Amino acid sequence: MREPGDTRPRIPDYTTLDLTLRRERFAGGWEARAMVTNLFNNDVKEPTFKDVGLPSDLPLPRRAFYIQFQHKL
Repeated sequence: MREPGDTRPRIPDYTTLDLTLRRERFAGGWEARAMVTNLFNNDVKEPTFKDVGLPSDLPLPRRAFYIQFQHKL
């Protein structure tokens, strides 16, 4: 929702899907995590405050993939 008094067009509601797959303690103390955000690559935006001076809304990240490895002693 926009702040009261903001006359710019309404931003549509959105839903994104983020997934995380985690594997704990394998191969001598290693952990692994794979994550995808915005799985369906939706074009989503968050409204800005009109007094801040930003002429458009803030786009949220498109689909992104992350992989993390961690070793625990």
